[in-house]
Amino acid sequence: MNRMVWVAAFFSLLITQKLGAMECNSDLISVAEVVSRYEVKFELRNVSEGDIEIYESSLPWRNRYSIFVSFFQFPSGRPIPESFVSDQSLPIAIVIKSGEALAGVIDIRQYISEAQVKLITGPILMQWTHVSEDTEGQCVGFGGSSLLID
Repeated sequence: MNRMVWVAAFFSLLITQKLGAMECNSDLISVAEVVSRYEVKFELRNVSEGDIEIYESSLPWRNRYSIFVSFFQFPSGRPIPESFVSDQSLPIAIVIKSGEALAGVIDIRQYISEAQVKLITGPILMQWTHVSEDTEGQCVGFGGSSLLID
C-alpha cells in the first residue's frame, strides 16, 4: 500500500478519535477551496438557529494551529515536512450569527519552510481538519477534506 495512503489513514484515525472523544454538534460548517498555488480559502458557516460565540484564534486563517494539516507531494505521496513557529493569540470572542458565514485565506507557506517550498515542483495534496469549539469549550462543528493544490 502506498505510504501516502497509510499516512492519510493514520491522520483520519487520529481526527476521528479526537472527535469521537467529544460530543460535537454540526452547527458550524467548515469548508475550503483552493484559491491559488499557495492560498486556500476557508469558510465557516453557522447553520444553527442561534448565534455561536467562538474565539477569533480558532478561525483557520487567524491562528496557524487552529487546524490539523498534513502536506504531501503528489502523486509520490512523499510527506512535506512542516515548519513550526510560535503563534500566540489573545482570547478575543466573536459572534457568528445564525446563517452568517466568515471567510478568510491561509497561505500554506506558513506551514511549510521556505526551503521546502523551493523544492516542490508538482502538485501538493493537503489534508485538513478543523474542529470548532465555542467559548465554553463545547464542540460546535467540524470539517475536513483533502485538496489537490496545483
